[in-house]
Amino acid sequence: MNILDAQVAGTAGAEQLFRSIIEAADNASIGVLVLRRGAQESEVDILYLNQTTERLLGCSRDEVRHLGFWAFIPEAELPAIRAVQQAVVRGETVPRSLRTSYVHRDGRHVPVEVSLGTIELSGQPGAVLFLTDVTDQRAAEMALRRSEARFRELVNSAPDSIGILRWPEVLFVNPAGARLLELPSCEAAVGLDIRTRLKPAESVVAEQRLRMRRQGLRVPEPYEYQGVSPSGRSVAVEVSTMAIEFERGPATLVFARDVTERNAILARLREAEKLSAVHTLAAGVAHEINNPLAYVLLNLEFLERELPELGGDPERVAALQRRLADTRHGAERVKHIVRDLQALTRKDEAIRAQVELDQILEQALQLVRRELRHSVTIRTEIGPVPCVLGNPTRLEQLYFNLLLNAAHALNEVDRPERSLRVALRTAGDYALTEIEDSGCGMTEQVLSRVFEPFFTTKPLGIGAGLGLSICKRIVDDMSGQIHVQSRPLGGTLVRVLLPVCPESVCVPSPARAQVLLVDDERAVAESLKQALHDDFAVETAGSAREARALLDTGRNFDVVLCDLTMPEESGAEFFEQITAQHPELRTRFVFMSGGVWSASTSEFLERSGCAHVDKPFSLDELRRLLNALIESTRAREAGCC
Repeated sequence: MNILDAQVAGTAGAEQLFRSIIEAADNASIGVLVLRRGAQESEVDILYLNQTTERLLGCSRDEVRHLGFWAFIPEAELPAIRAVQQAVVRGETVPRSLRTSYVHRDGRHVPVEVSLGTIELSGQPGAVLFLTDVTDQRAAEMALRRSEARFRELVNSAPDSIGILRWPEVLFVNPAGARLLELPSCEAAVGLDIRTRLKPAESVVAEQRLRMRRQGLRVPEPYEYQGVSPSGRSVAVEVSTMAIEFERGPATLVFARDVTERNAILARLREAEKLSAVHTLAAGVAHEINNPLAYVLLNLEFLERELPELGGDPERVAALQRRLADTRHGAERVKHIVRDLQALTRKDEAIRAQVELDQILEQALQLVRRELRHSVTIRTEIGPVPCVLGNPTRLEQLYFNLLLNAAHALNEVDRPERSLRVALRTAGDYALTEIEDSGCGMTEQVLSRVFEPFFTTKPLGIGAGLGLSICKRIVDDMSGQIHVQSRPLGGTLVRVLLPVCPESVCVPSPARAQVLLVDDERAVAESLKQALHDDFAVETAGSAREARALLDTGRNFDVVLCDLTMPEESGAEFFEQITAQHPELRTRFVFMSGGVWSASTSEFLERSGCAHVDKPFSLDELRRLLNALIESTRAREAGCC
């Protein structure tokens, strides 16, 4: 019997029990090491080690006893192990287990978990150590920690929000989630009631979907919620969820993405698709409508002017004038409908001129007066303002649409006092127009969408929802601003700011300038010649060939008013050919179009820099454009600019 047998196994039963424990430990690959205090307090005697311990240390039993216990302790672990050894010597309580390492015979440091028990041997304190090699376990733990670190890095760097909810409380969010919630950190989100970030109706929907999921029902994913940020900004959030267990309880894993900007882009794409469809429709019908409508309007205007000169019964003449005015008004409405459609599909590319807004505003107001069905008090505060650089036709369209909206709003209220205020004044570097009505007004929801194309609150057949969107485009193109204020039954105020010209001097154009009118539609040409007769000397040509023959005779024209679409030779082809022979005409062309726009047409107008008007046009609009072009040409030739 060895030392251990003599001192530990006092009886045959105890010896048998000890042998059984050692055998079980070997079978479980657990090293057993029995130690006792040596002759010196710092010394440790090895009384026993099993076969597993020999294998773990890479040494035989005799070698282990020869080298001594401390030879197998790494230098870095020595202070901690000596502290435990001293505690055993003093009879103090020591840790029942600890993680450390030992030095293998080949020099490797092997991680080991030690279970420690204290005993008394021959009156000296001793210890029984059970050693378990945890190399694989530690490798697994390190792999798990690396995996957790990679997962944490993945979650923290994810562009989408990832969170865990136990409805309605937030248990966890990643940094993207904290940003979405507009919180300074992930920790600040913990404990947040997520309902504070949802609109009230959306909280109800979220709870319903949660109940469906708990009942095992299929819930479509993803779902888009409408949220609200602490700053009051509306946010659209696309959410996907799944049920999980988290911190010993049911929870919901949430993946969320802010799709506010995406929705805005999609809305613009849908709008672009609408505009593309409208452009196709407008291009197909505009030319067929505008050409006949042009001479209808010109002839109606001519008849209105000439009818009083014919004499006859004044009452009958007045009745005929009213019928003509009504007919012309209907034709004007058709003109504005077609023009509104065309305005959505392209920006105006005509040469801009100095425009007197007071005249344009007065003319638009006169057109709209007939739309007022009830007694309305109209107050005008239209003062002289500096000219603006813009297109007269588009500015007239701007004012007409705004005034027409005001008239419709006034027609919808039934109250004894109805008023319309129209003001024009200078505001710094801008010309400020204010149009204020006491009509039906708009709700906040309607007000937020007033500039959307095709959005309208009017009954079917009354409006197409194009007016205000076109107004905004016209103002934006001039680098101006437009603002709308309104409340239900409280009326509406529209304010338009347009930048004025630095040096605005609008000089009337001289009369009787020479105009060459080129149009294959004889009815349009003759009607237009008659209408312009009082202001210009007009010569007509039914084709580019006829026009070329006139110009080749040496005739000098201040303006060439030319149709773009002609069967034998287009206006663009005529322009290129004739300006090569007569370069001075390059800045004197004004083109007329029936509304058919192609990429080549737009590219030609942009390249040439020529002005153009869309049929049907008003005579005042055309006169202003011709006078502006003639004045510019004469000033340039005189060396004034």
